[in-house]
Amino acid sequence: MSHEPNTELPEMPTHPPSPSWGGPPEKSSRMHKQSDLTVLILVFSSLSGYYRPKCTTYSISKAAVNMLTVHQSEQLKDRGIKVICMDPGWVKTRMGGDGALLEPEESIGGMLKVVHNLKDEDTGKFYTYTGGEVPW
Repeated sequence: MSHEPNTELPEMPTHPPSPSWGGPPEKSSRMHKQSDLTVLILVFSSLSGYYRPKCTTYSISKAAVNMLTVHQSEQLKDRGIKVICMDPGWVKTRMGGDGALLEPEESIGGMLKVVHNLKDEDTGKFYTYTGGEVPW
């Protein structure tokens, strides 16, 4: 069943949260950057492009990841951690195959741009690698 890798594994980084880590570093202690572990990204493809998904459990697991994103964003926002879900696009990987549209560098570069431009109000949302918000 596809729910385990798609919903249980993404939850592992925040459950249970480490008591020794109080959140992102203070701005006064060093230069505060988005890369200072203030963003948790769940990278999953979107179902928005599918008219009729072929695998029910896969579709359910994708919806569960969206809900996990919403819940984790609420649980972690007081610690200054933004949680988003991101669709990397159809990437030329073993899973995407040679017919995929994107080179890995383009997908990764786009995702990094999105992450570096996140604002507090963006937590809990689903984005494409180009920065477009995915409704669900």
